[in-house]
Amino acid sequence: MNAIILAAGRGSRLNNFTKYKPKALIKFRNKTLLQNQINNLRINNVSNIYLITGYMKSKFRGYKVKKIHNQNWRKSNMIYSLLLAKKLLLNKECIISYGDIYYENNAITKLKNCKHDFCLLNNKYYLKNWQNRYKDPLKDLETFKFDKKNFLTEIGNKSKNYRSIKGQFMGLMKTKPSVWKKIFSFISNEKLNIDNISTTEFLNNLVMNQIFKIKVINYTNEWYEVDNKNDLIYLKKNN
Repeated sequence: MNAIILAAGRGSRLNNFTKYKPKALIKFRNKTLLQNQINNLRINNVSNIYLITGYMKSKFRGYKVKKIHNQNWRKSNMIYSLLLAKKLLLNKECIISYGDIYYENNAITKLKNCKHDFCLLNNKYYLKNWQNRYKDPLKDLETFKFDKKNFLTEIGNKSKNYRSIKGQFMGLMKTKPSVWKKIFSFISNEKLNIDNISTTEFLNNLVMNQIFKIKVINYTNEWYEVDNKNDLIYLKKNN
């Protein structure tokens, strides 16, 4: 089992908070978000960890993980960063994580225990998080639907109500090499522009085109994302 942590972004919406460090190095409960993730992976015996760097890559020197640098980090998004690990994705089972999130170690356990080729975690109690982050959660929330067997049917679209929102993507998933052979073929055939596509938009493309089934795994423990100043305030309240 391998892990890929995506930490290339600048975090521009955090303004001065990321002026001197990437947002994956923001501290929460006396550890950086990145160190918490590394600890959670190692507790679950995932020791082969790759970090996708970009903004201020030198700040990650103290972390003893393998690194892949996204030289195009200023003009690209998560998916572009992830596909820089193409060789790894095509050959190894991988847990993939955003670099700017906090979660408990059982999140990794749940992914490891999932037997399907593509699994992602669902923040089942998402609404509390979003109500604390936004005055109007629907301005940021995206559609997230799955069928009776917990296979994803829609993700990443805007919604005017909560009926089409059964949870939210947490920035955590696991894949097997077989799915990436199909994904790279799909990208090539559809001439998909991966430079700036969001992760949820990318996943929705895969679902709508029935490339393969994505298994949804419910998660009910602590989860935080650091995307803007309100997120930092919320983080400090729970520190």
